[in-house]
Amino acid sequence: MKTNWRDTFPPDFSQELFHLLEIGIAKNHIKVIWFGAIGQSSTQRGLWVYTQDKTHALFSTIASQTLLREDSIFLIVLDDKDLSYHATIGNSLFKTSLTATNLIYQATSTALPKILYTSLGGFIALYQDKHALLATYCQDLVKQQYRGSSHALLKAFTYDLDVLEIVLLGIKNTTMTLTQRLLLLEQVVPKIKTLFVKSEPNVYYILNDLAQDIQDDVWNSSLQKIQSKLHRIVLHVLDQIDGQTSLIRPRRTIRKTKNKPFKYKEKLLPLLITNQVEELYQFHEILYFQQSKQQKQVYLLVLLKETPTKATKRIIKDIESNQEGLGLTILAHTRLYIQDHVYEFSEFFSSIIQPKNKIYASDYYPQIHWYKSSMRDYSDFILPYKKRLKQINLTLEQDFTNPKKETYITTHHLHVCLAVKLKIYILHHLHYVPQTNSIHSLLYLALYAQDKEAPSLKSLYDILYPLVFDYTIRHKQEKKYNLVLDITLVKQIRQFFTTLEV
Repeated sequence: MKTNWRDTFPPDFSQELFHLLEIGIAKNHIKVIWFGAIGQSSTQRGLWVYTQDKTHALFSTIASQTLLREDSIFLIVLDDKDLSYHATIGNSLFKTSLTATNLIYQATSTALPKILYTSLGGFIALYQDKHALLATYCQDLVKQQYRGSSHALLKAFTYDLDVLEIVLLGIKNTTMTLTQRLLLLEQVVPKIKTLFVKSEPNVYYILNDLAQDIQDDVWNSSLQKIQSKLHRIVLHVLDQIDGQTSLIRPRRTIRKTKNKPFKYKEKLLPLLITNQVEELYQFHEILYFQQSKQQKQVYLLVLLKETPTKATKRIIKDIESNQEGLGLTILAHTRLYIQDHVYEFSEFFSSIIQPKNKIYASDYYPQIHWYKSSMRDYSDFILPYKKRLKQINLTLEQDFTNPKKETYITTHHLHVCLAVKLKIYILHHLHYVPQTNSIHSLLYLALYAQDKEAPSLKSLYDILYPLVFDYTIRHKQEKKYNLVLDITLVKQIRQFFTTLEV
């Protein structure tokens, strides 16, 4: 038994924590203390305190929250009832957290009961039965479209969290909100991060929406998928702990997933070293044969941690500009941007953000929460371009229809004409509005649409790029007349724009 407790306390304990424990020990409120990582977490530490009276002011909710906020230590208070319950489910906590290594104080008058380890099998079976019952109940509510079905699903989540907390912490963490419980468990079980998209570092998108009392059944489909994923995570954790606890460890079949090879790491390295990339998806590639040479164009979606800065956009532009041997078309968005536009652009993004297309991930991240339905009328999206379209169409009619002489135009205006027309074409065919104004990227997105006009569009672009488009792109800010186009070139440009008509 450890009695010289002052020498056993970790040196990074704050004075406030040291004082709190000193009072508890002096007044015999604290019998045993364990301190260490929760589960296999590398970041979240737990302080387990065994006492006869959990209701004492020393162990108040405020004290626990202060300790977590200021010292990043989670206080778990256990009593005889808790230890008795763990004895009934196999005492796994004494192998994962309440170990001799983590023991930093034990009162001389306190003897812990003899620990008998058994399998978690019965506990797992009970969890499976209750989860199946709750899932069926929620499924019926959703099917009947009852109001409150989404909140019933959230209530069912708390049971899964109860189970995780019992085996990892020792008790149900019922004093915290659902969001707080999830945030804490993310530090202990990283796969919890794959459940919910966040709108802010500590705010979950769906939970925040439901708190605003939006239409009740909007997220039911996503919540059911999250429920299934959380169930798999809980079973995986229980299986791992049972393997550590059981004397006989059954051989388990592990299903190996074949990841898509990350072929373009070297080319994308300038972007990867910014530490802004969450995930990369390769969603298409085209192989062109031109002048007895092969040119591959690969399409990538990059999910970023933050809205792309000017520096990030410059890096992406430089990567796309390097077309030697391999051309890359890169779409860059945050996960939150896609979540915010899930109704408008789900038809485009849902086919891209698939496990089979993922080629890189820097951590665990959640899937986008999709709606069952998607937008069909995109006329509102054209409104911001309406004034420009009127001006562009006037330019095309006056300067590019049946030209009789040379045409004067600014590179700025021609660049605007190209960008707007390509975006409208992409919106019409792909149901997506790109954020980029890169003509090269927009052109290849237009080709991705696989419309019947794609061959003509590519041929005309290849002709016009070295003649006029390259110069236009490099001088897109110039608003004084700096282009003089002959009749032949005007006709080719007109043909290019005609191909883009929708």
